[in-house]
Amino acid sequence: MKKLIFVLALLLTVSLSACDDTAGQDDDNFDETSSITVYTRDTSSGTRAGFMGKIGFDEAEADDSVLVDGFVIAGNSEIIAAVQEDEFAIGYVSLSTLDTSLFNGLNFDTVSPTEEKCFIRRI
Repeated sequence: MKKLIFVLALLLTVSLSACDDTAGQDDDNFDETSSITVYTRDTSSGTRAGFMGKIGFDEAEADDSVLVDGFVIAGNSEIIAAVQEDEFAIGYVSLSTLDTSLFNGLNFDTVSPTEEKCFIRRI
């Protein structure tokens, strides 16, 4: 259970932040009781292997059973769409997919998601 909470917290840290019309507005309407939909890549994905390896959750590189219940397997484009459309969706994409006109990459451990400071290994 601790690993699931740890992974969820790390996913939130590295997750994508959707760009929408409410950015910068009052967050009083945000429903903190809503369920989060976790998006991940399939076990053959190099992006998944790189991400899980970097956050220290190596067993999740090839094993879905160690992930939170209700996760969704998707490709980069599906993860991007989900994060843009659902304020409760979280996921990760490869650095080459990071498009700040569509969504924002979040800092991980004070490192920003840029070419110069890439924390996900290139596959």
